[in-house]
Amino acid sequence: MNSRVQLITFLFLLGFAAMFLNFSPRTTQRLQAGLFQILTPFAAHGTDLQRKISSLTQGLQTLEFLEKENEDLKTQVAHLRAENQILKEIERENDHLRTALEFKRRSSFKLIPARILVRDVSLFWSTAIVDRGSEDGVEPQMPVLSEDGLVGKTVNTSKSSTSILLVSDESCKVAAIVEGTNEQGIVSGARNHTKNDPILHLDFLSKQADLKPGQKVYSSGAGGVFPYGILIGTIKSITVRDVDARAEVIPAAALGRLEHVFIANTREGKR
Repeated sequence: MNSRVQLITFLFLLGFAAMFLNFSPRTTQRLQAGLFQILTPFAAHGTDLQRKISSLTQGLQTLEFLEKENEDLKTQVAHLRAENQILKEIERENDHLRTALEFKRRSSFKLIPARILVRDVSLFWSTAIVDRGSEDGVEPQMPVLSEDGLVGKTVNTSKSSTSILLVSDESCKVAAIVEGTNEQGIVSGARNHTKNDPILHLDFLSKQADLKPGQKVYSSGAGGVFPYGILIGTIKSITVRDVDARAEVIPAAALGRLEHVFIANTREGKR
């Protein structure tokens, strides 16, 4: 069956070719024009398809370029953010040092600047070690301050380092007075305090103490370690007990974020 179809097709084409050869030139031109008219739409569609394929290829190349450029921009933004963070930290450090220097200038006694080296994690609100020692004139039982207020006192010294007991420790006792009143008491750290920022207790106040949140608490100078007038903190609340009253005090110094402190040598005076 297939051989038959092929034979018939061959004979048809042969006859058509013979007829084509017998056509006059004018008839041949007309046939060529007709064939061209029939094939032109197909050629046009082919060109349009080729144009679309070319456009799609260019679009994909452009998309790939934009994706790469986007990744490059993301990298640059991350780099700039990192640089900005470093600059902010340097600016913060400079502001802190300027404030500390101004505090030292205004102080009425000699201040020895020191940097926190170690915080005892198990006793985070109790102790720290600084980079100044006996060769710098540091001795035990000297008050330790920041530009914001009282930090604690020195305990043990070596040639080049000193351990300090923070005011937030229960065993660090500071004789204190409340601004604008005659109320006096003893400030110490609160036992087992687990919050991020410690609270101090001001004990032995009178039951009639009329204290308000926000009032400032200062060292009274009694006891000989802490001189008069060092800011300890501000009143948060007051509780009346059986025989006296107790106030909760928010420390003035940022005890959880200490970096630099001053050891006050009140025995020699300012130099």
